[in-house]
Amino acid sequence: MGKNVINLSSKYKPLFKVIADDNIRYVLMEGGRGSGKSVALSTFLNHLTFDEKNKILFTRYTMASAGTSIIPEFREKAEWLGNEDSFISTKSEVINKITNSEIIYRGLKPSSNTANSALKSANNVNILVLEEAQECADHDLFERVDLSIRTKHRKNLKVIVLNPLDKGHWIFKRFYDDRGNRR
Repeated sequence: MGKNVINLSSKYKPLFKVIADDNIRYVLMEGGRGSGKSVALSTFLNHLTFDEKNKILFTRYTMASAGTSIIPEFREKAEWLGNEDSFISTKSEVINKITNSEIIYRGLKPSSNTANSALKSANNVNILVLEEAQECADHDLFERVDLSIRTKHRKNLKVIVLNPLDKGHWIFKRFYDDRGNRR
């Protein structure tokens, strides 16, 4: 396809500036179906892999197969951007051949009902992505993974991608005030 411009919703464009701001540790990407979250996220992750300092753990609460869902979405955006030859992908990871940056795809809650699968992959990870975050009802599980993302000498970032929440969800309680404004 060659190099193309991906038109992102204006609400997701600030995402590309957070890496330069050391004061930002959490980013919430909110929106319903058709809001452009997936396009913005895949484009952002593509961009991040061209910095050799980044190792990204991409999670969902449960992840049956990244190879048939999320990785094809990433490859599609790379093709659209004209940099698909920069990547090697397997069923569970994407590696940028130029920088050796990688995206590792794991479920937070594997079949053994522990976070060990995601945590074992968290060695030297500096960016955590939790997609479909509203499905993760276990705050303690998120906390264990969140606390494991603490690489020294690199920006540590958590990107929480979600559909609108109800006020009882732990994400709402942690990141929003009583009126629904971000803290």
